[in-house]
Amino acid sequence: MKILNALLVVIFLVIFPGPAPAHVPYLETEDFSPTNRFVIPYKVEQSIAAYAWLSTDGIEPSTDMDVYEFTIDEPASVYLEVIVPACRGYESLAPWFALVGQGLPAPAEELPFELPPGWGALVTPHILGEEPRPKFWEPFGGKFYYEGPQFKQLVEQPGTYYIVYWDPEQIGGDYVAVIGDKEIWRLPDILLALINTPKIRQDLELHIECLPPLADDDDSADDDFIDDDITDDDAADDDAADDDVSMIDDDASADDDASSDAESDDGDDDGCGS
Repeated sequence: MKILNALLVVIFLVIFPGPAPAHVPYLETEDFSPTNRFVIPYKVEQSIAAYAWLSTDGIEPSTDMDVYEFTIDEPASVYLEVIVPACRGYESLAPWFALVGQGLPAPAEELPFELPPGWGALVTPHILGEEPRPKFWEPFGGKFYYEGPQFKQLVEQPGTYYIVYWDPEQIGGDYVAVIGDKEIWRLPDILLALINTPKIRQDLELHIECLPPLADDDDSADDDFIDDDITDDDAADDDAADDDVSMIDDDASADDDASSDAESDDGDDDGCGS
């Protein structure tokens, strides 16, 4: 049933796209390393989503980098984004990304790799604020994701460019690299979506069990605490009311007993006087 629902979602989103672009889904079955780069198969403007992983064992710092490659022969609009599944353990996961190539300006931020002479990079930091991370429901993935930074710029110089994702905090984990913002669906893309979307909706692309984030659990715990307080207060009120009723009943019983005794005494007096 889940697979059938996923297929229906794919068909619906392809035929009736909503306000958010429907991305062609790719899965990182092998590490997108600098020597095994993911080569964008069509135009960089085409909206794709690479469900990838910055490898980590949860103990040692994650130094993994994922690299994507594309080539342009004429000026092209490059759109990039990163989102993170809203799962427990990923509350602080915030990958950065950079567009790297010849003719780009020298980066002000520190990179986890060396740039060749004449190369530059446009870095998009991912800074988390003090407020709770905003998240949204993604119909393709069938789960909530944390919002991430977006980048869009016209790249005019022809050549080959690279997109690098990494985690400066070296936490590592699952993320989605969104590349391109134009919905372009070819037959191979539809077939790929029909294969990968059921896997994504069953969380098979993830490397952890996607439990609710701790922040959500804390909120739930607060709600339970409040409910418990209300319940305790109600119980105390009920007990007080029961005590009041009991006291009233006891007083009424005492009055009845007194009246009965008085009537009995009157009866005894009448008998003695006869």
